[in-house]
Amino acid sequence: MTKLSLAALLGALTMTSGTAYAQATCGAVLVADTTMTADLTCTGPGLIVGADDIVLDCDGFSLNGPGVGSDIGIHLDGRTGVTVKNCVVNRFVSGILLNDSPSNFLTKNSVSGSTSAGTGAIQLANGSDGNVLKHNRAYQNVGRGFVVTDSMGNLVIENAAMGNAFRGFDLINASGNSLIHNFAHDNTSGGVVISGSSDGNILYDNDVRNSGSEGFAVFSGVNYFSFNQSDDNGTWGINESGGGGSFYLFNQCAGNGIDPSNPVGLCF
Repeated sequence: MTKLSLAALLGALTMTSGTAYAQATCGAVLVADTTMTADLTCTGPGLIVGADDIVLDCDGFSLNGPGVGSDIGIHLDGRTGVTVKNCVVNRFVSGILLNDSPSNFLTKNSVSGSTSAGTGAIQLANGSDGNVLKHNRAYQNVGRGFVVTDSMGNLVIENAAMGNAFRGFDLINASGNSLIHNFAHDNTSGGVVISGSSDGNILYDNDVRNSGSEGFAVFSGVNYFSFNQSDDNGTWGINESGGGGSFYLFNQCAGNGIDPSNPVGLCF
């Protein structure tokens, strides 16, 4: 049997399943480990991850969007076992979006200038369970920094959400997630917000400051807060206005605009 060359194999993939690439170009569907070698400026979609168990390493190069439209910077849809690292993503509607994509690893990525007020600069959605987000940064986006929606069991550790025009970290219908050692500074609305049907989330040693409203806002569920710090926010350090009686242990709140917490006694 004649052996196919790599070029021939990729050509066959292209003919049978749409455009497939193993290199980083705007709109590419990545099917193999890929390392960027230069900045990219795209007028449409950025990079689409089209295979499981591969690595996208942007190596510190920038992936720049058009600043308008509905295109996504890095998109995983139905993917698992993927690592996305060292990417600088600017000016897409959403910088990095995982949809129905469990057990992936995002690390050392930076997203700014995302143009949608309704989505997240970095977002886990619709069954994107068991992912690890570590050492990522979302700053100066039109909407939310990090969003976990309809997804569970994710570890969000040592990330930073700064200067976003809405919330820093947003959990919506998201249960059993862990937020540990994260920073949320200078976001226009709440620093960390839990809403919808969200239960059993663990928030440990997060630092929230200078939010336009609450540092932490709990609108649903029973969740667990310990050793968090919430200072100099516009209203309360912690506001539980619709939750189901979450648990609070050794949280510190100082210098907040209205009171340390609502109700009283959730922090010291």
